[in-house]
Amino acid sequence: APSRKGDDYLRFLLQELKPMVDEKWRTDPERSCIAGSSMGGLISFYAAWKHPEVFSGAACLSPAFVERYGSECFRMVEADREHLPDLDLFLSCGGAAGLEAELLDGTLKMADRLKSAGFPESRLTVRIESWAEHNEEAWARMTPHWLRFLFARPQRTQPDPGTGGRS
Repeated sequence: APSRKGDDYLRFLLQELKPMVDEKWRTDPERSCIAGSSMGGLISFYAAWKHPEVFSGAACLSPAFVERYGSECFRMVEADREHLPDLDLFLSCGGAAGLEAELLDGTLKMADRLKSAGFPESRLTVRIESWAEHNEEAWARMTPHWLRFLFARPQRTQPDPGTGGRS
């Protein structure tokens, strides 16, 4: 896991927050995504990858795919090559100086790792914006892009349980 605290946070999401949301509002498992920026982008990737039955996609903005924190995510992709999860992934990062420039390298490496593992390119968007810095303003400007990618696409269809998956 990214960290013990990361697993604690994921447990909170799965066992407390998501059930409460599902009970209060009409949710659709095919349209339940997770999004975050920086360390939140990292945990969003981790959560969706580990639990595609809960999260059908993730928006990972300036994700912390750096050795210190993100190495487990790279290991998961490598380990799951034969059984990739069924989800949509939106990765974005800026190219401005400072922390964002450091995170850009990890974002590009993760995109390459996903592609080399056979993750479907139609299920992956990688958006690099040279102007973007590591801040809420940049992440807010990315919101329409990831919302469109994760939610404006045709809904995936589930096989009819009565036909055993046959049409």
